[in-house]
Amino acid sequence: MSELLQLLELLRCNADALNTLTLGKVFRFVTYAAHLKDDILLPQPATLSHSIAPELLPRTVIHFLSTACDISVQTTERCWSILKDLIWSSNDFAPEGSNFEACERVFLAHVPCSIYPSQSHCLNPDCQRNQKGLALKKAEQRQAVLYTLDNGPLPVWSVHLYCEKCRMNYHYNFYVQGGRRVYYDDTKIPDIIQVGEHQFVERKVIELWITLTVVSWTSATNCARFYNSALSGNRKPPSGWTFGFTLDSDHVWNGFMILSLLEDLVPRKQVLSVPHTGLDQDRYKEAMQVRNHRMRLYSQPEVRHYCNKCTRWTTDSTSCFFIYLEKPSSIN
Repeated sequence: MSELLQLLELLRCNADALNTLTLGKVFRFVTYAAHLKDDILLPQPATLSHSIAPELLPRTVIHFLSTACDISVQTTERCWSILKDLIWSSNDFAPEGSNFEACERVFLAHVPCSIYPSQSHCLNPDCQRNQKGLALKKAEQRQAVLYTLDNGPLPVWSVHLYCEKCRMNYHYNFYVQGGRRVYYDDTKIPDIIQVGEHQFVERKVIELWITLTVVSWTSATNCARFYNSALSGNRKPPSGWTFGFTLDSDHVWNGFMILSLLEDLVPRKQVLSVPHTGLDQDRYKEAMQVRNHRMRLYSQPEVRHYCNKCTRWTTDSTSCFFIYLEKPSSIN
């Protein structure tokens, strides 16, 4: 049964408790609550399993949902008690062609979302929190900007989780330990990539830049100009937001480098590790040199290519070998 049908069934079974709600308010509630899962989890006890919906919402989340959905606090709490398991089991409450999608666009455009690390527990096997299975609860949030393809630049809160036991700092794409920035050993490349201290870009935006570069030889400067003029929607940051919405060429280059390195390493189950300090232009240099050296030795089709046009065969009584006459320009 689809999520939409499950929702309608819950509404039918709880018609008396939710009889004051319109369908639009219900759509807004489940959409907004689904986007706030990490914010709901953070104040919960460290021993609470993240796979189970909490029984109670934080007071700040209750007041936000009450205001955003135009319902009372009591109705908000009642909605959560009825719908929490369905909301928690869903990764995306935006089925195509429904009002969920419109609600999600409104939420992203007008409410600064929070970007949390993909890891909620310490990864250090020698750490006491890891051994006890306790979730990370010490958090710091910073203002940031997320550059999206469909909604333009959006204000977001970048949340860092810190382990006070082993002092590892967890960011959205990576954790920091011993002066190194180690990207998470995920089985897939993340959909959002951090390209600056306070700048994040959707993966599909970076893929668009790469396509522009390959197909039309667009420079990094012009990729940034293209986004700022054609995809930003002339959006302005909220009043008091520290960072503007204008992209620059450094963000484009950083996105290109990080995505290219992850696309090279993740399928081979290797982890990207770079210095945490220093300039971005130097941070990924060593990783790029290692990648380029491996490509020259093993990953070019020409390495194993030989034919009668580009090689000369020489034989004697004990061996057979060939010598390249020229570098092959193409493979037929």
